[in-house]
Amino acid sequence: FLKNLRDQILEKLISDPIRKIEFYVLQSDKTLNAGLFLAVKDKQTLASGMFSQTGVYMEQAVKAAANYKAQGKNLPAYVVERLTHSLAKHEELLSELAQKGALDVVKKLQAEVSALK
Repeated sequence: FLKNLRDQILEKLISDPIRKIEFYVLQSDKTLNAGLFLAVKDKQTLASGMFSQTGVYMEQAVKAAANYKAQGKNLPAYVVERLTHSLAKHEELLSELAQKGALDVVKKLQAEVSALK
């Protein structure tokens, strides 16, 4: 509970769009890791919820990146690379766990990140 509250406060305090994108990617990666931990512990219901949440964070990251680019600003290459790498890792792990719904979201986001390049 407290960690979620902390993360919500941090999200509101971050004003730099690039840092916010990085924050969303970090949150997505942390949530994926928590989902994997729950899946290993045979808590599939909780794990599925975490995998759904990881997609939400990644969608926020891609949306923030697209908005930044739509403003006519150049998105740093390392941000696009980080998004690409993170999505590839998510795809790999979710396909191993046969998480079809979460995997569909990742594939859609990969196409959107490719358009940002």
